[in-house]
Amino acid sequence: MLGKAVDDVLCLCEYDNNHFFVGTTAGLVSVAINGRNIVPSYIGREQGLVNEMVHGIVKDDAGILWMGTNKGMIKYDPVSGGSYTYYYSKGIEIGEFSDDSYYRSPYNGDLFLGGVDGLLYMNDSQSSIPEYYPEVILRKLIIDREEVNLNRFYSADRKQILLSEEQNTFSLQFVELDYLNSDIEYAYILEGYDEKWSLFSKENEAMFKNVPPGEYLLRIRYKKDVLDTVYKEYSVAIKIAPFWYHTIWAYLTLVLLIILCLAGYICKLHRKGFFERLARAWAVSKGLGEIQQENLLVKASALGNWVAFFPYCNQPEQITFIQRIIEIIEENLDKEELGPTFLAERMHISPRQFSRKFKDLSGITPSDFIKKYRMEKAAQLLLETDMSIQEVIESIGISSRPYFYKEFADKYGTTPKNYRAHHKAGTLTESES
Repeated sequence: MLGKAVDDVLCLCEYDNNHFFVGTTAGLVSVAINGRNIVPSYIGREQGLVNEMVHGIVKDDAGILWMGTNKGMIKYDPVSGGSYTYYYSKGIEIGEFSDDSYYRSPYNGDLFLGGVDGLLYMNDSQSSIPEYYPEVILRKLIIDREEVNLNRFYSADRKQILLSEEQNTFSLQFVELDYLNSDIEYAYILEGYDEKWSLFSKENEAMFKNVPPGEYLLRIRYKKDVLDTVYKEYSVAIKIAPFWYHTIWAYLTLVLLIILCLAGYICKLHRKGFFERLARAWAVSKGLGEIQQENLLVKASALGNWVAFFPYCNQPEQITFIQRIIEIIEENLDKEELGPTFLAERMHISPRQFSRKFKDLSGITPSDFIKKYRMEKAAQLLLETDMSIQEVIESIGISSRPYFYKEFADKYGTTPKNYRAHHKAGTLTESES
């Protein structure tokens, strides 16, 4: 039923009317009887029973089981599951007990366990004496390798040790006050920081380094012998307060400031039309649909040679808007007053609104476009007509000859006269060949 090798039975002990214990060569078996059902459970090394070969079992008046094993005597509490092992180091003179050599007197409750070295006897008063487990006390607090007054760091109710973030590297020394037994082993865990208990050892100092701010619980337990499975435990809360700039309020304030700055920056981008241009650029990068391709054809047809100057102009109403501007420029190119205000008046919108909308569609200002248009038109007239340079200048609305020469040279890298001569000579050579 248990899947254990417990069929070699050495002893039995009746616990109550519906419960008994079986000592075997491979551990202790608890058997509960519930009507016709038998419910066994195994108790071995994994459950804290150090010595598994149980030769004899006797029960005292307190319900404690005393078991003679192949290596010492075990005191076992079926209620808590705790056990305590007695061996030569604990004062008994029998190291190995014998099969079927156990007895409890029905008259006075005295207990007897026989072994290879003699007979062990305990009267009822001896067996009922509880183990003495004194309290653990904290002895020292050491912060950054310097011992400090521990009492100064307790809270008012002495239930908590209060430290600051700059004191988060510390150690605590502790001790249990059993002066008769020096064979003490300790283990500890700082809950919330450590993942598991430290191993039992004689080291009685818990050391921690760079513990983050927060609330923790230091738990310390000890046992009196390496074979002992009964622990005495002590715990104390430890709180590490953060620097002011590490508090939740500081973080919330910082997050709020970042959100406000981002919101202001986004609003600024929105006013400048950044998101509209971004959406248009995204649409272009993702590929144009059939409707957009058709708009491109319409755009190329409507804007002609100027289509490259308006990369963000794709919608029909936008194309119409730019087409009308180009028409106005062409019709009034000889007027010196031709500029953004002039165009805005003809388009019946405010100069500010006109300039913003034009720049959103082209990426350049209306003034820059008018200048480019005039220079392109001048180059066209120089090549396609016999107009004099002065006539060309007047036809594009520029009154200053030096200004025209400067702008023309900036764009084409030469003077208007050389430009005409060079290009007409190239055309003649191509036609002759």
